[in-house]
Amino acid sequence: MSKFLLRRLILMLPVLFGIVLITFVIARSIPGEPCTAMYGEKATPAVCEALTIRLGLDKTIPEQFVVYITNALRGDLGESVQRGRPVTDILAERLPTTIELAGIALLFAIMFGVPLGIVAAYYRNSPIDVMTMIVANMGVSMPVFWLALMLKVLFSVTLKDTFLYLPPSGSLPAGYQTNIIPFYVSWGLATKETASPFLIFISRFNILNGFLTLNFDLVFQAGRYLILPAIAVGTIPLAIIARMTRSSLVDALNQDYIRTARAKGLKERVIVTRHGLRNAMLPVITIIGLNFGYLVSGAVLTETIFGLTGVGRTLFEAITARDYQVIQAVTLVVAFSFVFINLIVDLLYGFLDPRIRLS
Repeated sequence: MSKFLLRRLILMLPVLFGIVLITFVIARSIPGEPCTAMYGEKATPAVCEALTIRLGLDKTIPEQFVVYITNALRGDLGESVQRGRPVTDILAERLPTTIELAGIALLFAIMFGVPLGIVAAYYRNSPIDVMTMIVANMGVSMPVFWLALMLKVLFSVTLKDTFLYLPPSGSLPAGYQTNIIPFYVSWGLATKETASPFLIFISRFNILNGFLTLNFDLVFQAGRYLILPAIAVGTIPLAIIARMTRSSLVDALNQDYIRTARAKGLKERVIVTRHGLRNAMLPVITIIGLNFGYLVSGAVLTETIFGLTGVGRTLFEAITARDYQVIQAVTLVVAFSFVFINLIVDLLYGFLDPRIRLS
């Protein structure tokens, strides 16, 4: 297993390098320039020339790429032209919002998608199977922005005076934020002024921060405010997971070893969960891993509708402002998340199937 893991880590390097190279070239091929996007009518030739020199855009693209790679290896992803701040600080503040939303959405998709797929497979070709797949097809067909708006109308307007009311925004109120004590301050690791980007990154996970500081009201409120965004962005993955689970499990339940297990007199629940489901989970895990990557990279509409400031919204603003450094950094983070999730999926393959582990 250790050799397998080492081989996968080595293979990650050329993939990440290729992604950085392609993103670097494409970002600089976008029509327009940072000076015009930043200053608008005030973008005089003298101002633009000074900004171009300061950003190193007067050099050739290969020279710019070498400088960028050299700085990135030292942990310096550059400075945002739009905000005038280090890109690492921006990612440390905004990436946790997207990861937290994607994690809760994926948990929601797995908790409902896998059981729906199991039920549909067990009662295949029955009215229950048909109804389950109809619901799954509806989930795939609904656009995220439409579903998000409908959820806000239903739970925040129609059910406003009932116990089913849910906040229309995904972020905690400003007044509530002032009561949050980051764990690195409460534990004496650092102050708000001296905290490193890594500590800031960890403390921006509101639910994790609540557990670390034993502030369970924060855990409850942070989870409550993310329910609607998580449902909106997680419905499509839920439907895909349900369909894949059903298809894979139906195939597994028709195998010879399942008939042997039934001939031995094992309970149907044991046959389905222990023998059928474990062998059917390999393609399902692949879908789950890919969907987590898509959730991290594709939450632009959800973050905008629910007022969340994550990397999806940051990437959109950076593209509009021709903020090359932010575009490259966000793309690199999303690419790394896909590669890392694929690595986790490969390791889970080895856990579920000993033949893969032994090979």
